Amino acid sequence: MNETSERRSLLIFAKSPEPGQVKTRIAQEVGPDKAAEIYEEMLDRILRESAPENLWERLLFITPESDADYFFRRGLKTKLQKGKDIGERMANAFLDASNHGSEKIVLIGSDIPSLNYSDIVEAFEMLARGPAVIGPSEDGGFYLLGVAGKYVSRASELLRRPIPWSTPAVLAELEKWCRVYQFFLEYLPLKNDIDTYEDWIRYQNTR
Repeated sequence: MNETSERRSLLIFAKSPEPGQVKTRIAQEVGPDKAAEIYEEMLDRILRESAPENLWERLLFITPESDADYFFRRGLKTKLQKGKDIGERMANAFLDASNHGSEKIVLIGSDIPSLNYSDIVEAFEMLARGPAVIGPSEDGGFYLLGVAGKYVSRASELLRRPIPWSTPAVLAELEKWCRVYQFFLEYLPLKNDIDTYEDWIRYQNTR
């Protein structure tokens, strides 16, 4: 699996790039077809940057409405996201990986084109020092969350707390619950995920 034979899992939350199903805020500005093209470009970049190279096992957790064949044709392993909100779906994904023997688990989204291979490597290295690592995003959320295996049960409980997902208060609330659960976080650099067409243009201009 990797150089130390330690089992590591990289989980990617993703959707198939179907018009009308992805990046709806961008679609309001440029139309659903262009929004789907933008999402597919971001997904392709994440897949390139997360190529395992024997350092981790990669698994995509896709939404129930996604076209699983789109990923199957590309030789990608997928499972369905399960849960009523993003917190519960992340909690279940962490538990799934842990139940299959993973000792370090990192979860990322598919709309952070500035996320690099080195960021993922660093996240796994941080899990050798502490229970969790997080990558904060400029909109008040986060683009990466990693948990060491023996802390997955605690992380699962934490992610099921009443956190206002999809709002600018996500990270602050998560940090509050981390203090309650005595769950120490290490931090990756701040990045910007792509929610609007302006975000996409800004990313293009900084490449």
